[in-house]
Amino acid sequence: MYKGIVHAFRYIYVEEGVRGFYRGVVPSVVQIMPYMGLMFGSFDAFKRGIEWLKVSGVSSVQKLRKSVCAITLHALTQTIALQERNHFPTTNSTVEDTLCGALAGIFSKTGVFPMDVVRKRLQVQGPHRKDCVIANVPRYSGPMFLCIHQIIKHEGFFALYKGLVPGIVKAAPASAVTFLVYGKTREVLERWREEREKKREGV
Repeated sequence: MYKGIVHAFRYIYVEEGVRGFYRGVVPSVVQIMPYMGLMFGSFDAFKRGIEWLKVSGVSSVQKLRKSVCAITLHALTQTIALQERNHFPTTNSTVEDTLCGALAGIFSKTGVFPMDVVRKRLQVQGPHRKDCVIANVPRYSGPMFLCIHQIIKHEGFFALYKGLVPGIVKAAPASAVTFLVYGKTREVLERWREEREKKREGV
């Protein structure tokens, strides 16, 4: 349908005007706030769950993999108590950041996936929606909540989770890489700051 980014930009502007660039903007904004909150909150919970397992004697990678369910169950209940007693050693493990990032991506993506479905369906609306690969793209008129109502009414509640598996397959590695890079960048910056402080004290 589009020959490239420039062609798509011109085509949308001519056919739909400026409003065409903002299709699905409401569910996008509504989605991103809880998504990021769930991602960072669950990442921290999973990290603290791993630390709780370490305190409890679970340290090997093999035992850690078998205890993913235990991480989920105990992370939230043990976080406050252990944090108050300062039982959490700092950790920047590559494996832990990657694992917790992947789990956080799965958790957050699942939590906001209905909004993702609505966003995508609203984005493919327009005067030429039938020219897409799928010719029978449903037509939704009105605000976001009306779109949700129409989906549930005609396709059932679980239609809001169509494509969840591919979404998770995409979100998990993306989130894992994000938190891995974040962790390593933080390590570098912390070492750089410590070296600067040592130099200042030496002077």
